[in-house]
Amino acid sequence: MLIRKAEFISLKKCLIIVTCYCLSFSSLAFFGIFLSIILITLNFGAVRYFLFAIPLSVFLFFIAYNNATEFKVRVDGIEELFIGNILDEAKIGENKRTKIKRIQSFLQRVHGSSFVFYNNYYITKQNFMKNPLFGTGIGSHEFAYEKYTLNKLIGGIYKFNAGDANSLFLRAASEIGLLGVIFLVLFVFKYFVSHDLLGNEPNNTYWVISNSLLVLILLTYLRQGNYTYNGFFFYCWMYFYNSSSYNKYTTELATK
Repeated sequence: MLIRKAEFISLKKCLIIVTCYCLSFSSLAFFGIFLSIILITLNFGAVRYFLFAIPLSVFLFFIAYNNATEFKVRVDGIEELFIGNILDEAKIGENKRTKIKRIQSFLQRVHGSSFVFYNNYYITKQNFMKNPLFGTGIGSHEFAYEKYTLNKLIGGIYKFNAGDANSLFLRAASEIGLLGVIFLVLFVFKYFVSHDLLGNEPNNTYWVISNSLLVLILLTYLRQGNYTYNGFFFYCWMYFYNSSSYNKYTTELATK
């Protein structure tokens, strides 16, 4: 959609794909669209794109929030769990029994995936605080899960993603510690290819591929904790190879 020439697929197919993506009403899908809009804005480096991107993102969010029950429930659940802090702190004058009843009542309204994500965030935070530098080793998150899970408070009805933390970033923080977090962050920054603001045409292919893969990688960081699921290593290798090819191309171009 951003390149005038149809080098990959036609504009019509692009619009159909984006429309279907929006109609999924997935919170992760809308976050992916938001990331794409932000990356486009950053790549073109123009204030006018930024002023267009933010209202568009807000508009899409409210459309989804007010028209898709599934999306609304997930957003409300995230807000209650992360901002309302309902599972961490007891209310004033609340004993253990009333707290459990309050939590169980809340979980009848919150989406299960929201709780699963928050639960693994809480477990990761506790494990990271105990082992901040190097974590507890690859494959150890499931043991931290048994130790710190909040699932026991609600009778164990959402015992999911014990092994993969529901997020690659959370799993890396839990199992590899600060070292793993730094690696994940450095990887996306070091091998990122941005749009050439001077308008060199051959750069189009490199920056589009890089940005597309970056969105996929970031979404995996957020909500997919398996190190190899869906060929994740392959996409990371493509991200690295694309960057290496672009650096080789620019070097050869400079020597001519």
